[in-house]
Amino acid sequence: MNWAIPKFSYSERVAVLPLDGILARVVDLHFYGQIGSVEYDVRYFHEGREHKVRVFEDELSPASPEPVQP
Repeated sequence: MNWAIPKFSYSERVAVLPLDGILARVVDLHFYGQIGSVEYDVRYFHEGREHKVRVFEDELSPASPEPVQP
């Protein structure tokens, strides 16, 4: 069995590409050994409501780091 190595980890901030790059946080990972793939459950907020979606790795990109407050 060939287990994939995830590109993103738990609680990492990501941009969800199919949702126009909306910022989200990884809340769960799902490994599929038969196909060597990882799916990610991510959580984001829109109009004050929490949403969760499951996406493939190629549908995510690293989020820009938040600016540090002086």
